[in-house]
Amino acid sequence: MPTRPTGSREYAPVMHDYSDARVFETPPTLTVELGQARPAVPLLRAVGELVPSTASTLFGPLGRELGKRPWALVLDLSALSTMHAEVVPVLVDVARWAGEADIGLCIVVTDAVVPPVLQDAGVLQLFELHRDLDGALDAVS
Repeated sequence: MPTRPTGSREYAPVMHDYSDARVFETPPTLTVELGQARPAVPLLRAVGELVPSTASTLFGPLGRELGKRPWALVLDLSALSTMHAEVVPVLVDVARWAGEADIGLCIVVTDAVVPPVLQDAGVLQLFELHRDLDGALDAVS
């Protein structure tokens, strides 16, 4: 704790009042990279926080790629730090849309972020989840 000199050579602690301090939070961010896992198989990789305020960053490009009717699509969510339950219904709609269009949709995840959210929402069984890109690519071959 910082101190300041008193009249004598002793030091007394300086007390700071933080009662009116404001907390500054950064808004959630999500980055989406688009590439090709292999010919006719786009790869979308999401990095960051998948929350309602960032969802369009992922679902816009995802919808455009599915609209091109690829043979399959790999969605890499393994670099997500957060996924909120509020985005699950949109992810379910994407999975149904892909299924109805006969587009293989493989999702790459880590165990920590995406599966618990899907499990809590009761929709885990709707998704083909893989631990790595190689597993997803094997599934679409």
